[in-house]
Amino acid sequence: MSHFVQATEAARDAYAHYDPPAMLAVAAEYEGLPEGISAVGQAIRDLVLNTADRYPVDKALAEQLAVVFAHVHAAESKAAEVAHLFRDLHEHDLKRYEEPRPGEHMWNIFERRLDGTYARRPSVFVLACQDIAHTYARHELTRMMNGPSVAAEYEGLPTGLENIAAAIRFLAVKSAEAYPVEKPVAEAVAEVEHQLMRAVSAAQDLFPRFRRLHAPDIKRHEAPRNGTVAEAMWDA
Repeated sequence: MSHFVQATEAARDAYAHYDPPAMLAVAAEYEGLPEGISAVGQAIRDLVLNTADRYPVDKALAEQLAVVFAHVHAAESKAAEVAHLFRDLHEHDLKRYEEPRPGEHMWNIFERRLDGTYARRPSVFVLACQDIAHTYARHELTRMMNGPSVAAEYEGLPTGLENIAAAIRFLAVKSAEAYPVEKPVAEAVAEVEHQLMRAVSAAQDLFPRFRRLHAPDIKRHEAPRNGTVAEAMWDA
């Protein structure tokens, strides 16, 4: 399986099971969206550069990967709008935490007082996506086919991006149905997911294109003449 797919699955699953304890934790997720997507983009950027400079492949693949990266970067830009929108629409709510009046807790619906449980937390989405970038950077691909390979990364790219889009979709749905936020905030998060799905669409032809452009090379692996040992006589 692709390293990118494995890492993004972990990010998707971590976020799917996350239940923020208070709105400051939700705010951290809105504010962390661009940083998390940027970390995912770094992994794709590494794949773009390696495809262009290191891997023995047609440079058209690097050009297509650059389009995928551009869509991810656009999603990052769109994500940056979410936190600003959230802060604008919820200025009064946030001010109760950031500049509390004497006895501010008296306005709490459930009589809960401000304590350590309300402290700002790091974004779960950011932490999970940073793991993607770190995991991907540690794995150097040395084979074009079979096992951990360049082919596996090309094939897994759409699925990996779908995993990240799914994590953002969780946030969009909860913003629309569970969190006490204004409707435009949920809609803005959904727009980030839609932009990321454009990257998925751009990535879907990468592996088929790889197979078309490198059909003779791939055939040596999948249908070796007189067996793998004999075919290996052609190894450079």
